[in-house]
Amino acid sequence: MPLSRLSAPYEFKLLLYGVVLADDVEKELHRFYNKTNGRGKLVFDLSDAEYIDVAALSTCITIIGGQCKLGLASRINIPRKKSVRDFLSVWRFWQALEAVTECPYREIAFAHDQAVWSEVQTSYTGRGNGVTALEYDADWCEGSLTKRNFFEFTTFKDSARNAISPIGTYRAAPRSESKYWTGALIREVLKRHFGGQSAREDIARVVIYEAISNSVRHPQARVIQIVSKFERPLKIEQTTSSDSDLGDDSRPTGHLRICIWDDGESISGTLRAPLLTGKSVKAFQLPPYMYDRIIVQERAFGGRFESTRVISQSEEPSKDWDEVSLLLSSLFPGISRAWALPVEEVEPFEDSLEGEKSAPIEWSYGMGLYSLCRTVLDQFQGSLIMRSGTVRLNMEMAHDTWRIQYSARYKCRITRYPQSVPPFNGNLLVINLPVSPEQS
Repeated sequence: MPLSRLSAPYEFKLLLYGVVLADDVEKELHRFYNKTNGRGKLVFDLSDAEYIDVAALSTCITIIGGQCKLGLASRINIPRKKSVRDFLSVWRFWQALEAVTECPYREIAFAHDQAVWSEVQTSYTGRGNGVTALEYDADWCEGSLTKRNFFEFTTFKDSARNAISPIGTYRAAPRSESKYWTGALIREVLKRHFGGQSAREDIARVVIYEAISNSVRHPQARVIQIVSKFERPLKIEQTTSSDSDLGDDSRPTGHLRICIWDDGESISGTLRAPLLTGKSVKAFQLPPYMYDRIIVQERAFGGRFESTRVISQSEEPSKDWDEVSLLLSSLFPGISRAWALPVEEVEPFEDSLEGEKSAPIEWSYGMGLYSLCRTVLDQFQGSLIMRSGTVRLNMEMAHDTWRIQYSARYKCRITRYPQSVPPFNGNLLVINLPVSPEQS
């Protein structure tokens, strides 16, 4: 008998209800592999979802894409709540899923009835303040060169599924996507919620540009997706029982969340490859006072923190470093595989004037993710999450007590995933920029 929405066995279901966060998806995936060893069709049950975070959507797409690579089909139970279905529609989740799986989304989802696919969304009108207008352009029509929703899923991929590289079409992708964030309306929204000329420009010039640049130059990536959501404080009860380690900003409070995913090699793997051949991935040495110290807490998935150590950004990666240390080192100044293995550059954010030269450090290798991290943490007091391989990294500023105790500027929480769960399909960066209460 073919699998139906109601007949899917419990052990094959990822039960995602209430407020659905990325951590909820991962916990349910862990249960699935523990119960089934990964055998059988995986069903994402969103029937009772009240709110779905964009990072959770990216995680679902990543998992389903990984299942496809293994020749395994996945299915989705569509949310019963109309506003949640409208959210998936307006954010173009279904099209993003189809782009990754190359399978019609109607064949992936269990439709309650055929009317679901023809229903008109009623939750977004585009009328109101700047964020509302950005979320939905009521005058938009199919074929337009602009987006219907400023924050919706955007997918970069070659029609022939060739690996993306900074040569040719995708050389301009980081610049074009970041320039999109310099439009008049988004600039006004960013000014209102974050204040200052520099802040609104750095989201485009550093955060978006460097994140997309990293993915485009990443080896063996065939798909890159970016999605975001400007979340105003929500009055919605947390109905899941999960105790997320993503921090308070993972819950639906005021923030701008930006997710960038690529399906390329793991970040730690790209650094390990040249190290195994005896090459260095450290491009330069800064004066000691320019390096910061990081408190690193590690825990097993679903367990308590097991160890605490302090790492200096001055340390040089070696082939003997573990996955956690290599992933963290990708955020150190001057650390880049491009120092050991030549990688083409992408188009710069701004055109240089003829004869103009920037300061050497700005053009040095390994400053992209470092600059992104410092901007997110120091300037916006936000957090940066990296999910790659078998670990998740969550970086934020260290609170005052820990700064004094450990002489450290940053705190990094590491979660190690069990061997029963396959390594993450690619690399996911989740950038959280909290909105100050007095500006919301």
